[in-house]
Amino acid sequence: LGLFYAHGHGVPEDRTEAARWYRMAAEQGNVTAQFNLGIAYQDGVGVAQDYAESCRWFAKAADQGDAGAQYNLAVSYALGEGVAQDTAEAARWFAKAADQGHADAQANLGNLYARGMGVPQDEVRALMWMIIAASGVETENAERIAQFRADLAATLTAEQVAEAERLAAAWRPNAPAN
Repeated sequence: LGLFYAHGHGVPEDRTEAARWYRMAAEQGNVTAQFNLGIAYQDGVGVAQDYAESCRWFAKAADQGDAGAQYNLAVSYALGEGVAQDTAEAARWFAKAADQGHADAQANLGNLYARGMGVPQDEVRALMWMIIAASGVETENAERIAQFRADLAATLTAEQVAEAERLAAAWRPNAPAN
């Protein structure tokens, strides 16, 4: 019902009413409602903007295996919005979403490996994640990811690039783990 109010399907569009219905479903453990309520608090749509509350709902959905919530929680940790900035925790949540095939999480995880932020620096693993992300991304970030991938590959030896390509080819997404 929250989605109907959020998008005006069969009822007048009302983001406040949508948030109310999201909350009722989220409190009963509905992962989609938890994610949507997290977005509502993050963006201040239908509720007052509150990054801490947004993170609370993203964490509930992330713990149930929702890749989008895991990604958003990782971004919150990376930026320190609603939670203390913590690149190791950001990397942990990016990895969970990346393992499920979330392309933007894969690219961000690759970036962290390239810089050694929150994870040990590992250019081969960074390139592996960029290759995987570039093959699955259909967002406005596709060009940026492709450029980062090319720039990173140019700094590596042929053997390192071949190893990253082998790892990327062998990678398979995991099902959400609760």
